[in-house]
Amino acid sequence: MERRAFIRVVGGGVVLAAGASALTGCVSVHVPRTAVTAWAGPTPDSDLRRWALSFAILAPNPHNLQPWLADLQVPGEITLRLDEQRLLPATDPYGRQILMGAGAFLELLAMAAAERGHRADITLFPDGEPGATLDARPFARVRLVADAAVSRDPLFAQALQRRTDRRAYDVARPIAPADVTSLRASVAHLPLAFDLAGRADAPSTDQTQVADIRAIVKDAWRVEMTTEAPMMESMRLLGFGSA
Repeated sequence: MERRAFIRVVGGGVVLAAGASALTGCVSVHVPRTAVTAWAGPTPDSDLRRWALSFAILAPNPHNLQPWLADLQVPGEITLRLDEQRLLPATDPYGRQILMGAGAFLELLAMAAAERGHRADITLFPDGEPGATLDARPFARVRLVADAAVSRDPLFAQALQRRTDRRAYDVARPIAPADVTSLRASVAHLPLAFDLAGRADAPSTDQTQVADIRAIVKDAWRVEMTTEAPMMESMRLLGFGSA
């Protein structure tokens, strides 16, 4: 439950996201305070690198593994590696999901740096790309450079608001046109890496296409849940009990 509260730093120490008071309305008798500490945000006077990392650890990542290690030994630089003990060899053998989480981590890091007038110069896989499987080589090296012209990302205001919503969805209700417009506008400044920004018909409201996507997702879930190795890996990480 405390993994969200820190990131391990090479050479010792942790990056604490704690500092402000606990989030109002997010802590109940059923939720340990440490489980939501990270969303309180860092103290304003924190070292820039640690301050930015305190937001980066909020990135969504598979099974909430927090699979990253930060090396701060070089002044003004952050070298990021994957913790080989926190990978998913059964459910994610090629590391696709882990690297998606790492990408989200870098995105939040860059957004946070921009809030304090710094540009994040990111070099991906500085010591070479991984082969068939992920390894401990850095997945990114980041230099934070003061830049008065850097643009602040409007989505950063939502960094501490993001939650995983596990309530049931109304699958019969289409996305409201106003919501589609809002989603497109929020990523209009991003590269065409996202269909949301790059395609006129995205996000899709075409019911035939939606049905096809649902069928793929359901089939993928069925395969994972009926194959022993990935099923047991997920059971172990998600902490399912007999109840």
